[in-house]
Amino acid sequence: MVRIQTGAYVTAYTTVEDYVFIAPMVTTTNDNFMGRTEKRFQLKKGAIIKKGARVGANSVILPGIIIGEDSFVGAGSVVTRDVPARKLVVGVPARVLRDVPEEELLENQTFYRKED
Repeated sequence: MVRIQTGAYVTAYTTVEDYVFIAPMVTTTNDNFMGRTEKRFQLKKGAIIKKGARVGANSVILPGIIIGEDSFVGAGSVVTRDVPARKLVVGVPARVLRDVPEEELLENQTFYRKED
């Protein structure tokens, strides 16, 4: 189960794992250079959004960023660095604010079926 809300833009080369929530108007990017040469095609990388991650409205995720399992990106954040698992990040650029509360973790949700 993945939820991608209205107006979100998920670029080519982006990986979205199970139980991810992407809020409205989230933007992923895959090109750090916006080059005009053919070389740019070798350098494109999408984001990797790991299982259970949640990305708030109007956030921007730069190319090649890994959003860790069960992490939370606050609305309006610009993610320029990898987000560690189970951390809440906010701001421009996004910085770790605190741990995701235990009761919010995927493993503690009734709908979640753990893979064997």
